[in-house]
Amino acid sequence: MTSFSALLVALLVTVTVPNSAFAINCAIGQNHSASFGSRTPGDKLVFQNHIQRAWKKFEYTKVVVTYPSEGETGQNISYIELTDKYTNGHGACPKILEGGVGTNNVRIELKSGFYRGIDFVVKIYSI
Repeated sequence: MTSFSALLVALLVTVTVPNSAFAINCAIGQNHSASFGSRTPGDKLVFQNHIQRAWKKFEYTKVVVTYPSEGETGQNISYIELTDKYTNGHGACPKILEGGVGTNNVRIELKSGFYRGIDFVVKIYSI
């Protein structure tokens, strides 16, 4: 019975713990910058956006960044760089909602803390 319990716990941990490629530690007091994939010789910057949103009273601020823009065809993504410009540890938390490295599209959510704003630079590179 104990081996069954251990197997069940291992299965639950595997299912409930987010994929480390998409999970960003968003603890207060830490920078929330993140990167996915790796730069390769010959890759090029295909998307760059500096996203700034003011804080909202009594709520969170959320922005979803989409590459490619509607109606455009994306290129194979090799590297995603998300730079938190807040240096006080109260920046937004980035989360990849779909797509990402190895695909030709990505949707990234930037969600601020309660009563906080967003100041992020998003860069996407393609092979």
